[in-house]
Amino acid sequence: MMKLIIAVFLLLSITTYGQQKVNPTFAKADRAGAVMVLNDTIICLKSPEGFGNTMEFSAPKTSKKSFEKEHNTLWYKIVPKKSCEFSFTLFPDKIEDDYDFILLECDSLCPNNSKLKTIRSNISRNDKNKGSQTGMKENSEAHWVGEGVGSSFSKSAKLKAGRVYFLVVDNVYKEGGGHRIILHYSNCEETQIISQKPKIVLKIENKETHKLIDARVLIIKKNYPESDDTIVNQKGQIIISALEENFFYDLFITADSCLAYKDEFKVYPEDSILNKSIALQKIEPGKKVIVDNIYFRGGTADFLRKSYPALKNLLFIMKENPKLEIEIQGHVNVPRNSTKKHKENYYQTLSEARALAVLDYLIKRGVASNRLKYKGFGYSAMLFPYAQSEKEMQQNRRVEILIKKM
Repeated sequence: MMKLIIAVFLLLSITTYGQQKVNPTFAKADRAGAVMVLNDTIICLKSPEGFGNTMEFSAPKTSKKSFEKEHNTLWYKIVPKKSCEFSFTLFPDKIEDDYDFILLECDSLCPNNSKLKTIRSNISRNDKNKGSQTGMKENSEAHWVGEGVGSSFSKSAKLKAGRVYFLVVDNVYKEGGGHRIILHYSNCEETQIISQKPKIVLKIENKETHKLIDARVLIIKKNYPESDDTIVNQKGQIIISALEENFFYDLFITADSCLAYKDEFKVYPEDSILNKSIALQKIEPGKKVIVDNIYFRGGTADFLRKSYPALKNLLFIMKENPKLEIEIQGHVNVPRNSTKKHKENYYQTLSEARALAVLDYLIKRGVASNRLKYKGFGYSAMLFPYAQSEKEMQQNRRVEILIKKM
C-alpha cells in the first residue's frame, strides 16, 4: 500500500512540475495580447471565448494555411533560446471540442504590425478516436492540413533561436472546455542566444475599451544623467531594445486626454524580453480614478514605504496636466460582520486624514493648493461591504481621485 501511495505521489509531482496555467481573456484572443510561453506544459483553465478586438484571420474554406474565421482563439508567443525541432500535443478537456491551430513565424523583433508567415497548420475535423487531440509530430508528413477529414497531426518544424513564433489555437465550439499543451524540443543546436540585449515590449491600451492607443514613451536609465533618453511615439505595442542588465529605468507614458503613467523597473541578467501591459485612464470631469497601491499604517494616516511609487505617479500626473483640478477622496475599511471598535466619528476623521495626507504630499512637492480638494467618506462606500480576505479589505481602504476640472 505504501509503495502505491509513493507511486501516485511521484506521478502527481511529475505531471504538475513546470506547468504554466493560463486563464483566457478577451485581450489574449488577439496577437497583441499573446501569452508568453515559459514552460513545457501549458494548462488552459477554460475554453477561449471569442476572437478579441480584431478578427485577425479570414480565408476561403479551401485554405490550408489560415482559419476561414476565428471562433474562440488564444494566442501563445514562443521565443526559443536555441534552434530546435519543435513539436507539441494539444489535449482538449472535452472530447467533443474541435481545436485547430496555426503556427506563425516573425522576425527577431516582431513589431505589432509586422507580417507573419504560416509555417504549420492543422484545421482538420476532430478525431474522437484519438481523444480529439491535435498538434505536430516528427513522423507526420503534412505541413498544412486543411478543413474536413485529415490527419490530426502536422509535421514538426525547426524553430530558430532569437526568432518570434506564435501558436494560435482555435476551439470551433462555444462553451467548450480548456486544454493542455505539452511542448517538445529535440535536436537542439548548442549555440544559444546569450549576448542579445534585453528589450521591453509595452502594450498600451485604453483602460475601459481595451483598444490600443497612441502614446509617447520616455525611458531613462536611473542615476545616469549623461545617458541618452529613449523617446518613442507609437501606437499600441512599443518595442524598445538594447536595455542594460542590472540597471534601473524610469518609465514615463503620456497620451492625449489620458492620465499620465510613471513606473520604474530593473533589468535582470536572465531577462531577454520584459512584457508590460499598461492601461491608461481617460480624463473626463466627473470621473473617478482609483489610485492603486497607496497603503497606510493600520489606524493612522502614515504612508507605508511601498506607497511611494503610487504617490510619485500621482505627482507626475498633476505636473503633466497643469490645468487638472482634483478632489482626493479617502475611504476606510470596517468589515460589516465584525464589531466596530470605535465611534462613527473616528472612521470619518481617519478617512479625511488619509485624503489630507495625499494632498499634503502633493503640495509639498509643488502642486498649487487651489488645484486640490479633499474629502473623507469613512466606510460608507466600501467596494466590499462584507470583505473576507485581506485583499478585499485593502481595496476598501483606498484613495480615489475625482476629476473636477481639466
